[in-house]
Amino acid sequence: MIDDDIDVFERRRYGEILKNIKSKYGVYAVVGNHEYISRNIDKVKRCFDESGIELLIDDVKELDGIYLVGRDDLASLRFNGKERRNIKDLVSNLDKNKLVIVVDHQPRNIKEVKEAGVDLQLSGHTHKGQFFPVNFITGRIYDIDHGLLQEDSFNLIVSSGFGTWGP
Repeated sequence: MIDDDIDVFERRRYGEILKNIKSKYGVYAVVGNHEYISRNIDKVKRCFDESGIELLIDDVKELDGIYLVGRDDLASLRFNGKERRNIKDLVSNLDKNKLVIVVDHQPRNIKEVKEAGVDLQLSGHTHKGQFFPVNFITGRIYDIDHGLLQEDSFNLIVSSGFGTWGP
């Protein structure tokens, strides 16, 4: 939701727009690489909080019998020097009879997520390569760069996202 510069988010008052999202169970988000690229993750967190959006950064929320697990982005290591928590640690104490949904900006380490007993993962990041021929590269980098992947009881949905970035 932040594209490199948190000041643009504030200046254009996007937080005021996001306050209009209504949900019985609350509004949740995870950070992605661009929130870290902004180089001011504390300000990003404050803007989300002021918008009424709860950031789940390596955190679990139980909502009416469903676990929502928000992962920190892999970019945290590069920008903060901090590794994100292992998915197995995040879900180890959860009741696996309940639905476990993981939201992770980047669709990486899918085998670990599946082995941790996650039912559904929601991701983005890839933009499905944005345009030819880059789409062939993302198709090789990720197990899936867009759409639905089903393996046994594990499901992964990767959105191509909104807009473009870079070229």
